[in-house]
Amino acid sequence: MATEIQVAADRPSLIDRLRSAWQGWYDPSAPIPPVAPAGTPPRQFDYPLVLNQTWLPRAGEKVGFHQLRMMADGCYLIRAIIDKVIARIITKNWHFRLKPQAGEYMAQTKDRSNKDPRIQALTNFFQMPDSTHSFPVWLGMLLEDRLVIDAPTLEVQRTRGGDIFNLMPVDGATINVLIDNTGRRPMYPLPAYRQIVKGLPAIDLTTRDLIYMPGKVRNHKLYGYSPVEQTLGIILTLIYKTVMHQDWYDESNIPLAYMTMPENMSTTEILRLIREIQASNNGNLEERVKILPVPNGGKVELLKKEEFQPKFEEWCARIFAYVMGETATPFVQQNNRATAQQSDDTREESGEKPLTFWVKNEIDQIVQRRDLFNAPDIEFVYDEEAETDALKQAQVDQINVAIGTRVADELRQRDGLSPLWEDSGGNPPQPSMMVATEEDQDEPGDDDQGGGNPKPKKDGKKVSKAAVAQKKTLHRY
Repeated sequence: MATEIQVAADRPSLIDRLRSAWQGWYDPSAPIPPVAPAGTPPRQFDYPLVLNQTWLPRAGEKVGFHQLRMMADGCYLIRAIIDKVIARIITKNWHFRLKPQAGEYMAQTKDRSNKDPRIQALTNFFQMPDSTHSFPVWLGMLLEDRLVIDAPTLEVQRTRGGDIFNLMPVDGATINVLIDNTGRRPMYPLPAYRQIVKGLPAIDLTTRDLIYMPGKVRNHKLYGYSPVEQTLGIILTLIYKTVMHQDWYDESNIPLAYMTMPENMSTTEILRLIREIQASNNGNLEERVKILPVPNGGKVELLKKEEFQPKFEEWCARIFAYVMGETATPFVQQNNRATAQQSDDTREESGEKPLTFWVKNEIDQIVQRRDLFNAPDIEFVYDEEAETDALKQAQVDQINVAIGTRVADELRQRDGLSPLWEDSGGNPPQPSMMVATEEDQDEPGDDDQGGGNPKPKKDGKKVSKAAVAQKKTLHRY
């Protein structure tokens, strides 16, 4: 009768023994088997259980939306900087255009954009995106939520045919973000957001109904990270310091000064004098700053001096300005012109560009998304700003005209002046298709071939190399 050999269930297999022998002495060993079912996709982050049932926005954060707004409104320094940043961005000029094609000149892109009816339709729509507020006011509402709570939100209102009718700003503090099993935002038609009204879940919204646009998105958080939240500790310190300054004038357990009375003055007389002084000065700031007569021999000694340490406010202003991308020049003492100019240049590079890029990116997403305006070949751009220094701008214009990238009439149109040909009563200039002739080519003996002079024309006038280069590039425009 054959005998069956029983092998223990927990005995390692040959492959396991070979793996163990290959790993060597004190090896890290094989990892424990995963507990998730096979085929489970990775999660964006380890979110808490039943997170979607916690409907209050920012319920898991230390600071809520309401507290962030209170901090921004209660700190005069950061509120002034926020308002300045918003005013600077909303006053910039902008336009829509077709995306430039490969090898295309800007003038050609501009000509194609002028002929596309969608450009004018988008421009007209964004003049008043919500049918109530102009574009600067509408954008200012979004920037306020971007800088304070980092939850700018738009409701998409559509016509019966499905076209975009309005983009209505919504208070982002009322929006609770939902997630799916992977910790990411659910795709349409599943609800991705829930609006909370009066502390209760009101309505569910999809990504087609609501545009949620936080500026600083972190991988382990559902909500944005605003500049106010970044500087919250400094804001609280400055608010407490401001309250202390107010109490310096209003209330304090330390008297402003004390007076030494004559030795022959009795306690009853001293108490009566104190009551009379307090009765006349209580709640009356005008009486506090007037001269107070005292008995003969009395001496006044000040205990509190009005020193508010402005260096701390300057340091706070520098921090706020750096985070907001604004210059701290108005809040800093002893600032010369060179330092102020450098601060302005730094503000444009590190402050304005990220914020204007956020505005451009969000509007581009609205215009190009398939479920919104569905125009992937159109983009939102800001106009080039002229140099504030008139001398620098004149030098830039002179160089552009000399090398042929601009013509004089383009610059005059930018400055609001009529073209030169119109003032002279002539005909508009036609684009020149000329190319450089043999007379325009450099020959030996020119100023770059050994010190010769520029070659004269047939009429005896000299022509510079800059003029030759300008003629070569005129056909582009």
